[in-house]
Amino acid sequence: MTDLVATWTGWHANALRQALRMTNEEFAEHLDVSVRTVVYWRTRPEIGPRQGMQQILDVALQRAPELARAQFQRLLAERDDAQQRGAAIASVSDDPAGLTEWLTATSTTDEEIDRIDRAAVALAEAHPLTPAAVLLTDARQLRAK
Repeated sequence: MTDLVATWTGWHANALRQALRMTNEEFAEHLDVSVRTVVYWRTRPEIGPRQGMQQILDVALQRAPELARAQFQRLLAERDDAQQRGAAIASVSDDPAGLTEWLTATSTTDEEIDRIDRAAVALAEAHPLTPAAVLLTDARQLRAK
């Protein structure tokens, strides 16, 4: 198992926080950064922390207990799997026959499809009432599912 992140993003930083089982406040203190920085990473998972912070995150990962490093790697693997599933869905989403074939191949239950549909409708309804950063995070989580 490799403990290397080529380029940290807000998502990676938050995954490390989760792997260490720390709150925003605890993680901020652990890295000697402001809580606002940690919250910023959580709400903007695509951003890349500045170069100096990249090194601080590298050291934090290296110093993390073995169990936390394993948990971090599991989170990375889950994200990769979710992205691959999302790409597969995107490739068939404009083609009803392809989407049906994909749903059959993945053994997706009717209940799961209904749950995803309800979540998508709820996101659409919340759109005018929800801050963009929160809505984007929710939409990404739904897409990953």
